[in-house]
Amino acid sequence: MQAAIGLTLVPDEDLEALIRLAYQGQIPFPLERRRLMELGLNRLADAGSVIVGLDERALRAVIGAVLAERRRARGDQRAKAR
Repeated sequence: MQAAIGLTLVPDEDLEALIRLAYQGQIPFPLERRRLMELGLNRLADAGSVIVGLDERALRAVIGAVLAERRRARGDQRAKAR
């Protein structure tokens, strides 16, 4: 059941923190659950099984898509401009 939920329970702030760390080169890839916990991203470690094992390019694509879809669903102006 957890895999079906995916990233829906993970707050935007956690996803944004993860992608920021990836861009800063602070995450070794492939991504490991243990590393998420070490970074204090426990909610991602618990609910983010869909991203565990991804390389940097795949992680950026998945997180970027999730954030874009959420913004679009909320009607954020930034999402409409893209």
